[in-house]
Formats: sequence, structure tokens, C-alpha cells
Amino acid sequence: MKDIKQILSQLSIEEKSAMLTGKEGMGMRGAQRLGVPDAEMADGPLGVRIEHGEEYNCTSFPCLAAVGSSWSRETAYEMGKAIAQDCIQHDKDIILGPGVNIKRTDLCGRNFEYFSEDPVLTGEMAAAYINGVQELGVGTSLKHFAMNNQEVDRLFVNAEIDERTMREIYLKGFEIAIEKSNPTSVMCAVNKVNAVLCSENKHLLTDILKKEWNYNGFVVSDWGCAKDIAKSISAGLDLMMPSKGDISEDIKKALEEGRVTEEAIDGAVERILRFLMNHKTKQIDYDRHKQHDIATKIAEESIVLLKNDDNILPIKNGKKIVVLGEYANKPVIAGFGSSRVYVQKEYIDSPVECMKKLLPDSEITYIPMYSTDRYFDDTHFSCLSQLGNIEEADVVVMFVGRQQSVETEGTDRISSHIDSYYEFFIKRIYPRNKNIVLVMQTGSTVLPLTWQEMPKGIVQMWFGGEGGGKAVANVLCGEVNPSGKLAETFPLKSRCDIDYPGDGYKVCYDEKWRVGYRYYDMHPRKIWFPFGHGLSYTNFEYSNLKITPMDAGVKIRLDIKNTGDMDGKEVVQVYVSDRVSTVSMPDKELKDFAKVFILAGQTKTVEFILSDKQLSYYNTTLNKWVTEPGVFDILVGASSQDIRLRGKYVYDKECEYTLNYSAEQIMG
Repeated sequence: MKDIKQILSQLSIEEKSAMLTGKEGMGMRGAQRLGVPDAEMADGPLGVRIEHGEEYNCTSFPCLAAVGSSWSRETAYEMGKAIAQDCIQHDKDIILGPGVNIKRTDLCGRNFEYFSEDPVLTGEMAAAYINGVQELGVGTSLKHFAMNNQEVDRLFVNAEIDERTMREIYLKGFEIAIEKSNPTSVMCAVNKVNAVLCSENKHLLTDILKKEWNYNGFVVSDWGCAKDIAKSISAGLDLMMPSKGDISEDIKKALEEGRVTEEAIDGAVERILRFLMNHKTKQIDYDRHKQHDIATKIAEESIVLLKNDDNILPIKNGKKIVVLGEYANKPVIAGFGSSRVYVQKEYIDSPVECMKKLLPDSEITYIPMYSTDRYFDDTHFSCLSQLGNIEEADVVVMFVGRQQSVETEGTDRISSHIDSYYEFFIKRIYPRNKNIVLVMQTGSTVLPLTWQEMPKGIVQMWFGGEGGGKAVANVLCGEVNPSGKLAETFPLKSRCDIDYPGDGYKVCYDEKWRVGYRYYDMHPRKIWFPFGHGLSYTNFEYSNLKITPMDAGVKIRLDIKNTGDMDGKEVVQVYVSDRVSTVSMPDKELKDFAKVFILAGQTKTVEFILSDKQLSYYNTTLNKWVTEPGVFDILVGASSQDIRLRGKYVYDKECEYTLNYSAEQIMG
């Protein structure tokens, strides 16, 4: 095989120009004359999106909001590996995902495509996903870099943000993923950041991404966001998508006018060549049914049991059960937009049919009641007559959610409430039967109105992909012990104290780091279910916290005991609170986590190691990460609001600037 530098030297300016933009469809152009192959991209990140006209039968996996709520690196890795199998089966070389934008507002229409409101959880899950995909030789595209936190006005809005907030909240997920997985490509966002288009933003693409983070993959534009090829290449963009046709004359003119250098062009082409020449997918034994089983397993890991009063769940066999709602038979498997996977109907599991198989001795009555394809109208009142003797049921399972078109790329939601007719039925069924279990199918946060105290059980199913129906049936019937935890806060109301969606030209991130639980920790009365919350059918006891200083960090050890009579998994969450700092700091921040399987009655020891850098903040005067001496509270818990163990770590190393306090003074 020829050396990449050698090939680069043999390319004409016309061939180089052709490689800087895509070919028809979603392809990357190589150089056939020199043996450089083309490559094909596919929309993601929830599976392989096949373009119209192609034969489709791809696996639909749970949305990334669900995968984030698994808090399982292994689950994200297995999903990535399974998606790679679909890519290979359908001759795709790169999957455009994962998405790691932070959930600044619960109203963002694309939140179902993103992992979390927290950058550490986001980055760790993204890295695992990427490693799974790339294990089989398929490429990835980490997106959208950066500040693409809303769909409204995304094509032209300017995100006005200070450097510290950007680094600590909105770029950290990218940084972690790049450090731990080295994705094939990074996709720049369509919006502006501090007045400059992301596709022309040298500070983002070159200064931070390529130089500071030492990223050696290529940077691709989101579709249509690169307006000026010379400005974009000079700033650090490598590939402009979609195809702009023959741009060689534009490149030649830009070279002549000094708007772009040959060095910048060669640098971009070399990054593209590095992938095209070295890319090789592995041989696989593709099994579509096995893919479905993997999708189901991922959904099981992601389902969150939010509420379980009187242990109404799991449902025992032999009960009289009423199942309500069309989503119980035709589940919502994904949102709309470029991430939508076209899957054959035979692979989409019906929750109610799966329940019937799991509870053969139960009397299960299914009533569609309300249609999922229309908004509330007078016909819903007539549906009440279908309820019959609902008072006699041992449990009423209501499947509710939001229409697919509400959670979509290109627009934001006007509300995070479930559709109004669901609330109508909850309120009218509750006086007749209080044993209600609510199964919520949404791609992101749900807000209650006045019904939150009515259901005894609430299960967050998410958009569970093709296997979500079987997965939720397994959880409801006790075949699977739920182990998901919320990767985003479920508040009582949407925030109205932030600049969102802006004035059409700009949106100001004046709230700074006060995003997600970092904000709600300051206002706990505004929380419905906190970040990290999720129940189990068993109980876990935390004990024996030991904190040991190390040369460049701290070791944290603790014991977890399963005190119940059912095997289960617990997500152990480690938060750190900086007691005294010269800059404003959150009450606590997630630093690490682990999902641990524990047999009934068993005790396991869990260990974490935090580096000193993980205790740092970004100093905008020094333009670097700084850890100030002081006392850090180590908080270990089952959610951001359920801290089980507390300890402290004294960091007494010298600071780069003068402080008016010492660690000893704080301790005193």
C-alpha cells in the first residue's frame, strides 16, 4: 500500500478539491486513479438509516436518552458494536453518531438523540458507544460540535457563552469521548458560537480540538452548514457535506487570493486519506434476530422505575389486569428526523402481547381507548364507556406518551407534558381504581400537571426501539429487575429563567454552569424526580466508605449489599463538592459512576480513582484547568438527591496563584 504522504503528493488540485466535499448521496470521495476507495456514511445514531430506494431491514435501537439512563458503559459498547454489524451488512463505512450535546432545556426537540444533561455521563457513554462501533472497523462521527442545544433557529442562531461554561459543561463530553475513544470524525454544528459559524470557528476546530486535544481524525460539517469552503478549511474543517459538486475553481481562486493556503488544504486531505486508506471493516456473521435480542437487552437496561408505591410492581401472575392505550400495542420506538431507522414491522414488539405470554394465568383486558395519531377532541369522552368494570381490576396499566412528531429534529417542543388526553383519562380512572401503573413512552423529560400523585407506579420506558415492547413487559412482570437511572432531571415545570430560545439572532447562556441538576440542587422543591433517580425491585445498602489520597488523585472504596431477595443492579454515583473556592461552584458535580450486578444477599466492594484534574475548574485568566487547594467532600449515592455516604479529601498541593486561605484553615 502506498504511503499517505506519497499519495497526497500525487493528487492534483482537482482531485484534492473533490475529496474536500462529498459525492452524491452520503458518500466520501476517494481517488480511484491512485487506489483510494470511496466511503459511504449513514445517518445515526440510533441505528442505520437507509436512504429511500434501498432495501431496508435495519435494527432500531433505543434512543440515546434511554441508553444514557442505563448508566452502563457495557450497554453503550454493545449497542455500538451491534450498530456496526448493521453498517457492515448494509455496506456503510461510517455511522453519523453519537450525539453528545448537553440538555440545556427540556424543550429541545432532539433531546432524545443525546445522552444526558451531565458532561461526564455523556462523555463516558459516548466513548463506550464509539469503541463498540470502531471495534469492527466502522467509523463514527461525534456530533454536534458545539453548542447545538436547541433546534429552534439552529441554522443561524449565535450561542453567546463564556469560556469557562463552554469548557466545563458543553465541551467536556466531547473531550472525554475523544480522549477515551478517538472517534473517526467530529461533526461541527450548524449554529454560531460567539458570533462565528462552527464550520468557520478556528478556536473550536483548530485551537481546542486539533491542537489542545490532539485530535487526529477529520472534521466534517453538518449538512449544509459550511457556507465558505476557504474560510472553513482555514479554520479547521476537513470535509464539507453534502456534495457541492466541482469546487476546484473555488479552491483555485481562494488560493490565488490568499484566503486559504495549500498547507491547510493538504492537511484536510491528509486527514481524509488517513481514514479512507486505513479503513477496513471486519468480517461478521450477521444474524438479524440476534440484533433484535441485543436491542431488547439494551432497552431493559435503560428502563427507569420512577415510582412503586405499595410495591404494585412487579405484576404477579393470576391477576386481573386492564391495559389501556394504543401505545401498549403500537409502541413509539423513536423520534422523527435524520435519526429515524426504517424497520420492518415484524420486529417491533407489542408490550401487551408480550405481557400475555409472561402472565398466562392472568386475565388481561386490552382497551385501545385513545388514538395516538390525533389530538384531544370530543371523541375521547365516548371512550370512557369502554372502561367497563375497571373497578374490579387488580391493576390498571396505562401506556402514555408524546406523539413522534413532537420529538423531532428541526423544531423544539412547546411543552414537555404528555399529551392532554392522557391526563384526561388518568384523572377519570383514578376515582374508580387507584391501582394505576403509568408507562411513559417519551424521548426525554416528562413534566406532570396535577396527576403526579395519582399513579402508584410510574415506569419511564423512553423510546425503546424495536425491542422496547418486550423489554417493558419483562420489567412490568418481574422477568427483569429494573436498573435504569435518570440521566436528566424530571422537574415539575420547565425553566423560565434562562434565555431560550433567544431573539432569533442570539441566545445568551447567562445561567453559566447552572444546567440540569447543578441548577435543581439549588432549588430542590422544583424537582419531580432527580438526576440519577431510579428504583429497583430489591434494596441496596451502602457502607464502609474509605478515602485514600494518592500521588495524583484519590481512591474511593465502599461496600454495596443487596439486602433484598432478588438479584439486581445498582448504579453507584460519585459526586464531589468543593467546600471553598475562589470561583462560583455547583453544590456538587458527578465525577464517576459504576453499574454493579449484585446477587440477593451478596456484598460487593466498588472502587473509584479520581485524578486531581477531575477536581479542577477552567480558569479563564490562565486558560487552563486548575485544582485549588482545599477540602473536597466526596459524596456517594443513588441519585443527586439521595446521598448515602460522605467523606472528605484534602488537596494541599501548591496553587498556581495566591489564595487567601489554606486547606488547614478550612479544616479548622
